[in-house]
Amino acid sequence: MIKKVSFLSDVIAKSFGVRPPKIILYAPKETIKYFSDSGGNYEILLKPWIDYFRVNKLLYERTDNLNNLDVNSNSVLVLASAVSLTKSDRDKIMRFHKAGGSILTSWSTATLDEKASWVGWDFLRDLGAEYVGESTSKKTGFIVTRGETPVTSSLPAGFRIQLHSSDEPILRFKNSESSAGLLLNWDRIADRKSPGDTVVVFNEPQNGSGRVVCFGFPETVWEHNPIILYPILDDTFNWLKRIPITIRSAWPNAMQSAHLLSMDTEQGFNGSLGFAKLLQDRKMPATFFILTSQAKEFPETVKVLNSNFELGFHGDIHTAFKGQTFKEQSERIKVMRSDLDITIEKHQVVKGFRPPFEQYDSSTEEALYRSGFLYELVDPASTKSRLPSTTQVPIFDKSSGLVVLARTQRDDFNLLSESINNNQDQTEQLTIMLKEDLEMVINNRGLGVLNIHSQNFTPNSPLERAVESYLDTLFKKKDQIWIATSGAIAQWWLDRSRVTISTNAKSRHMLLNLTVSGNDAIDNFAVIMMVPKRDLAPSINALKVGIPKAKVEKLDAFRYKILFPLMSPENYQYEVTFD
Repeated sequence: MIKKVSFLSDVIAKSFGVRPPKIILYAPKETIKYFSDSGGNYEILLKPWIDYFRVNKLLYERTDNLNNLDVNSNSVLVLASAVSLTKSDRDKIMRFHKAGGSILTSWSTATLDEKASWVGWDFLRDLGAEYVGESTSKKTGFIVTRGETPVTSSLPAGFRIQLHSSDEPILRFKNSESSAGLLLNWDRIADRKSPGDTVVVFNEPQNGSGRVVCFGFPETVWEHNPIILYPILDDTFNWLKRIPITIRSAWPNAMQSAHLLSMDTEQGFNGSLGFAKLLQDRKMPATFFILTSQAKEFPETVKVLNSNFELGFHGDIHTAFKGQTFKEQSERIKVMRSDLDITIEKHQVVKGFRPPFEQYDSSTEEALYRSGFLYELVDPASTKSRLPSTTQVPIFDKSSGLVVLARTQRDDFNLLSESINNNQDQTEQLTIMLKEDLEMVINNRGLGVLNIHSQNFTPNSPLERAVESYLDTLFKKKDQIWIATSGAIAQWWLDRSRVTISTNAKSRHMLLNLTVSGNDAIDNFAVIMMVPKRDLAPSINALKVGIPKAKVEKLDAFRYKILFPLMSPENYQYEVTFD
């Protein structure tokens, strides 16, 4: 069975001196019989793959015999829940893999022999996927992507992909640097009984063997809505075919993650001073969102905050903006500004807003934009990923807009409510939960946002002690995490959006084009390159006289970062080669 080949994949493969990869869909007779004997139909599991190849016009060959498997090919072998394999099949597949052939597996591939007797997890482990258990939740949940991996290169960090319910359990693999997706609930919180349920693993051994991607889930979780998985499949096949992939880094200098600390400064206004002291002792930036009706009662506190930290608005009074007319909301914004002018004579230009109760609407966003605001810090559901975004209000153009920063971690009210009525010490519980959330931020390479409230931050309280411990942990990770104010992160996101990149493969060279639009220069911009072979460092040379030199640094065996110095608005061209 032959389908049309993807022309782009062929062109890129040929340009890098390799034969266009062929996709082989293996349907073992033993697996077909196993499902039939169990009352199932293996064709149902194959259909999502066949539909994917058809939609994407990918050449593939379906076979039930591996006798002609070319160990010297650069093909991609797809083992779709091929649970039952003969020993001969396993040996042929491993010879193919060791000779450089790439493999994509799903679910419990090769865990049974030809008689449907259990043989264990050795086959998957030998491919680099170390089984640690099954999902402990009866609900299937979501794949939450890890950003900037070879097999999630087109998806943002922390993007949710919903999996449908299935009678078959989802496998969990050991979490590692080769993890591309975790199995989490809607809130992106891991089950403590099985933290870090890694369900997408990629691997390329150092011994010259082929590349491998293992999915821990069966086809039944995506057969009813197959297109939800297509972006991961696209990225996976590109990587397995050794196509170089170049993407914009999410953060300056290709930092792994970003993090902002913020406080809603409202009731208990002077609670902000305790938080400010912890931050100042560690020289850590933060944003204080002030409720201006309260701020007027504590002008000296506002002066301290204004001198040392970024200020944002939390409203004039603590009532929701949502549901009010555009005129009413615009008037409230004017009142906020007036209140701050009255409170302190000299203050920074405030460009950030956090709505009371996280309740706002499109009128709020339009009023903020028309009033010159840069960003809003809002609820966790406001963005589909764990990266910033821009609002979709029609008045905005692509070069500006209001940046949306989502609160990506549990706030103090969430944490306090989850730590009561328990025999465990509350400070210890809060510390554990805070650090769990931080580890999730680091793992998915997204934006971490911890927001707390002034009224809960009382001296020597369990929350204060837990936050102090959290700040110490965060400070130790400052080489991995860009810790910045809300405004700095929002401005970076707008600046980053002004850089477009494109690539063009020619012979064994790649042309990399970058265009910086707008009026201002951008600094600390970086791209991440997924290389065609592990540990194969790219070389980069400028093709236009006078444009800045770029610097290449290794991130890991599969990814390199290319760092650019200050770039003014214009077009930049570079040649990338692989030695």
